[in-house]
Amino acid sequence: MLNCAQVLKIPIRECYERVGWPLYRKFGHAFDGLKLATENPDVVFDGVLDPSADLEDRKMKDTVMKVIMSRLKPKPSKVRADFELTNFSGEGIDGIKAALQAGLAASTTKDSVKINLVAPPLFVMQTTTTDVETGKENLTKCLNVIKETIAERGGVLQIKTAPRSVSAKDDQSLAALMEDLRVKNQEVAGDDDDEEEQIGM
Repeated sequence: MLNCAQVLKIPIRECYERVGWPLYRKFGHAFDGLKLATENPDVVFDGVLDPSADLEDRKMKDTVMKVIMSRLKPKPSKVRADFELTNFSGEGIDGIKAALQAGLAASTTKDSVKINLVAPPLFVMQTTTTDVETGKENLTKCLNVIKETIAERGGVLQIKTAPRSVSAKDDQSLAALMEDLRVKNQEVAGDDDDEEEQIGM
């Protein structure tokens, strides 16, 4: 309320009378109402402010929303799962691609899900979300679909690390691992080229 009062240049008591105390009565605590407003402001301010009919209420609501969106809106977090995917049946890589596509299609949240190959047969699946638990549930659902699809095609999915929230340090470790494997693969490819040249001589 102090920030709103400073921005609007009005007494802080007026902010409490128009917003703070009505939210206490409506939600039991103003903080609970303000936190909910980051997701559904119309429901929160219904009966508290009338921005459609009152200019001062509109200014108040806009100011409150700017303050709480900068302070209370959940920060995005990354959720990741590590898994191995193999298929030694006749479908081979085509079966793996089909299973991965089916898994991505199974996502039911607005947050995008990505799958990256670390090094055969290890993959990582990740999403960025403001709701970690929903993100975990969504990745679990995608993994289950991949498991079912690859099994139908004669392959196997093995979860190495279940969906969990990861930090910037985890991202850095994964990036370093992928870069290390990329360099090693280049070295192996170079060795193969040398062998071919020697055999051809």
